Amino acid sequence: MFRVDLETIRGELEGSPSINVYGLAFKEPIREDDPCIQALENIGYYDGGSRRLYTTRPIGDLPEPCRDSVSLGSHKAVTLKEVPVDGIRSIIKVYVRDKVLRGSRAVLEESDEVGGILDEVLKGLTSKGYRNVRRSRSVFHVGRWNARLTVDSNDVYVFWFNDELFVALNVGLDIDYNGNLWDHMAERSLDKLRSLVEHVRCRYILDIARGRPGTYVVANVIDRSSYEEKSPPMGYEELVKYPVVKAREEGLETRFERLMKKLVGEVDPNQPVLEATRAGKMGRRPVYIPAQYCIPVYDPRLAEKHEDRALAKLRELVNSIGYKGKLINAIARSLGYLSEATHLNIERIEGEKPLKVELVEVEYNGGKPSIINRSKREVSFTADVMKPLRLISIVKEVEEGRRVKIEIPVPNYVPATLRELDELQLLVLVEDGLDPLSFEIMDVVVENVTRLYEIVREVYEPLKIKLPKLRVHRQPILFTHGDYSNVLKEVRKVTGGKLAFAFILGERPADDEEDYYRPLKKVLFKGNVISQNIDVRKYVSDGRVDKRILMPAISNMFYDMLGKLGVKYLTLSKSTDYDLIIGVDVGHGEVEGSRIVGSVVLFDKMGRLMNLVPVYGLGYPGRETARIGDLLEQIEYENYAELKGKRILVLRDGRLTKEEVTQLADISRTKDCTIEVINVKKRTPFQQLSDSRVAWFVDIGDAYLLKTHMLKRDMLPRPIKIDKVKYVFAKGTVREERVSVDDLRLLRGLSHLNYSTIEGETGLRLPAPVHYADKLLDALRSGWEIERRYLRDGLLYFL
Repeated sequence: MFRVDLETIRGELEGSPSINVYGLAFKEPIREDDPCIQALENIGYYDGGSRRLYTTRPIGDLPEPCRDSVSLGSHKAVTLKEVPVDGIRSIIKVYVRDKVLRGSRAVLEESDEVGGILDEVLKGLTSKGYRNVRRSRSVFHVGRWNARLTVDSNDVYVFWFNDELFVALNVGLDIDYNGNLWDHMAERSLDKLRSLVEHVRCRYILDIARGRPGTYVVANVIDRSSYEEKSPPMGYEELVKYPVVKAREEGLETRFERLMKKLVGEVDPNQPVLEATRAGKMGRRPVYIPAQYCIPVYDPRLAEKHEDRALAKLRELVNSIGYKGKLINAIARSLGYLSEATHLNIERIEGEKPLKVELVEVEYNGGKPSIINRSKREVSFTADVMKPLRLISIVKEVEEGRRVKIEIPVPNYVPATLRELDELQLLVLVEDGLDPLSFEIMDVVVENVTRLYEIVREVYEPLKIKLPKLRVHRQPILFTHGDYSNVLKEVRKVTGGKLAFAFILGERPADDEEDYYRPLKKVLFKGNVISQNIDVRKYVSDGRVDKRILMPAISNMFYDMLGKLGVKYLTLSKSTDYDLIIGVDVGHGEVEGSRIVGSVVLFDKMGRLMNLVPVYGLGYPGRETARIGDLLEQIEYENYAELKGKRILVLRDGRLTKEEVTQLADISRTKDCTIEVINVKKRTPFQQLSDSRVAWFVDIGDAYLLKTHMLKRDMLPRPIKIDKVKYVFAKGTVREERVSVDDLRLLRGLSHLNYSTIEGETGLRLPAPVHYADKLLDALRSGWEIERRYLRDGLLYFL
């Protein structure tokens, strides 16, 4: 983070009339929490009394939420001295954000210091054998793809702390096709274009010229005649000419013409039109983009294997500790008005053990185990009780008949779904065409996981904890990318439709947004099979299986398998003051025929996961998202939890609307309960430019940053943002309270309730209730089948 030289900024804003003042005419009365008002406040200062918008941005079009309800009136330009006192901070904040964005992009293109750092990155690539990579300024050319180092609007965060202004800055890579969808990828073939659409996301060439290249998800391809039959709001010829006209109006003509010459060339007067939706804004009205103006975004399924591997290595280098910090500091130095923020106070969270687990000490002397002792222990991480190397060594020692004393964790919960099974089938799926070493990996994994499972099952039997016997189907089932229907048939032949588990062995693409595992695990679940991926490339070195890496990883596979099957070991070390801790995520109508979709995850006061609840069908006219009050009432109506008389903590991403405040106050009155709401912001530009593994928080004015995790392999952790104010509802009233250090420590503890990975020195990035709500909603968006019995039982089949 960097401190802004406010004297320089004030001088620029006071020296000339660079602040636009627009009169606004509202077609009907508007509430303070209306999305339009929030959108206006994001671009400047809205004075509700005079109905004027003050902004350093020239406004051509109003923000989207305002376009149907507000029109622009009078306009004049003023200096900062003429802005109402209440609006000065907002004006400076927006001005600095835009200035940093513009300046950072220029620095990336023109700075010799940045160029030197990127030369080091290029050498790092070529030294690893990726020699077919070129660089021109801030762009790396990899085969048919351009990977551009960029600072976009999500990479800059500006905030006031006391009377000082600070900037958080990040950099990233945008990877686009070196050409357009119609001419170069589809080669002007309508059939080929339609076959590509499933995998294509694109950037609109006009947005690229504007420096705001959002991503569009393509839903449909329409030829010219079919488009004209739809009676769209814009005629075909007008649609094709639209970006040219807008670029001229917005003063972007030179940049736009340069992009057109490079990526399009001659405009096809009969090209098809793409019906698309802005990514992340499902449920909004579709937009229509001529196919030549679509620049495909990188997707591994559209790339050659050598391109995919080179781009994966490039991302790894740019995002590493070694280079990202250098790039960000070089940008800040070049801008000239940013200096290192040395006086923000980072508070470390150390010395506490947030988790508790029950353990049994067991002696093996050949034959059945005998239990020596049973105890509870407070621990810091899952690895404190599931020691990867020790678990695997147990298998060998027991099989050799040695006298062995071991500690094994005892689950506090085994779902009824699992207890009711006598046998659980274990399947193995293998990607067709893999190296023979993959089958050696398969044999080692299956042998050790099954033996470890049997040891644990034998220990649990005298404790009256039942796990089903594991029956292994040793004949691997082969699969190929995109063809999963036959896999499902083969799986059903083996399992008969009963609950089963599968390991999937393959070479998973580096960009796992759209790889084989997501669609394959969804298909498998239609056959009642829960699955876990094993990327075989991780375990091969110098032409052989590297057991030094594989053997500890098998313990993680084992723990992940039990976690997805709903077996829980960990709780918080201390009981909280809450009866229920609820994670909430809401959607925008992507599923169930454009009805509202939400997910709710319930934990008890000890941090035990109780239920996962998909909620849909709560839409009302004009709404885009479900409301928290609706979700709470739904979980009580469906008997997931009782609210009456309870103290409830709700964690969600997003601020409360006025309607939600009214709802929650009413629920607190009718149910005689207390509800506290903390806003946990998942997506932020902040990253820690060091490898510190200590949890910490820092005050940044109206929020805290909280860092709980550490990424592996030289990657940089990304803290979450916690609003400093929480809302407390009781007896029909609402009050605001400051989030306390104890609240932050609780959120940190919840982030260590990781049911699918053995963590050595870290936890989840998000508190577990929010993490699992986010993952469940992501599965719902992707069309996963809802199996309420499994969700009610706590099976994490969608991970």
